[in-house]
Amino acid sequence: MSNHMQSGADRPSQAQSQPVSPHLWTARDVARYARCSLRQVGYLRNEGLPFVRIGRLVRFDPPRVTAWLLRQSISLSAIQPKEVAL
Repeated sequence: MSNHMQSGADRPSQAQSQPVSPHLWTARDVARYARCSLRQVGYLRNEGLPFVRIGRLVRFDPPRVTAWLLRQSISLSAIQPKEVAL
C-alpha cells in the first residue's frame, strides 16, 4: 500500500450516529439528530431552519438547529384543538 492511501481503520465510518464535525453539521447530520429524512431537512430549511452557506455548501450550527426545533415543538403544542359541533 502506498504512503498516500488510507487504511480502512483511518477512514471515518459511514454509519456514525454523531455528526462528524463538532462545529457545523451537514444536512445528513441534522437528519440524524432530528430522526428525519434528508428531504424533510430541505422542507425544514424552507420553513425557517437556520443554515449557513459556505460557497455552494450548506451547513447548520447545532445550537441554532436545536433551539429552532425546540421552538417548533413548543409552538405546535400550544395550538388548541378546535371544538367540533356534533
